[in-house]
Amino acid sequence: MSGIVAAGNGGKGPLTVFRVVPGSPAAEAGVKEGDEIIAIDGRAVRGSDRDEAKALFKGDGVERTLNVRRGSETFEVRVRLRRMVGAGGPGQQCSVGRRAF
Repeated sequence: MSGIVAAGNGGKGPLTVFRVVPGSPAAEAGVKEGDEIIAIDGRAVRGSDRDEAKALFKGDGVERTLNVRRGSETFEVRVRLRRMVGAGGPGQQCSVGRRAF
């Protein structure tokens, strides 16, 4: 899993990173809170795609390419998924409208 907790923004707007689990693959790749995930493996995503995006973050050892927007900058990061155990782990509902991947 990636270690990203994302907010779908009520299905409107971008898929926004709400939290990054310290030491997770996403943290190691440089993903930060507030980043907007605009594509996963070349497929555009929005807040309304949160559940579909979550499904892409399953699979130990799978690598995903994320296109991320941070302010006016857009860049690509590669995240190699791995099994994570602990608070805020994948699939746990963390708060209303937020889901861990």
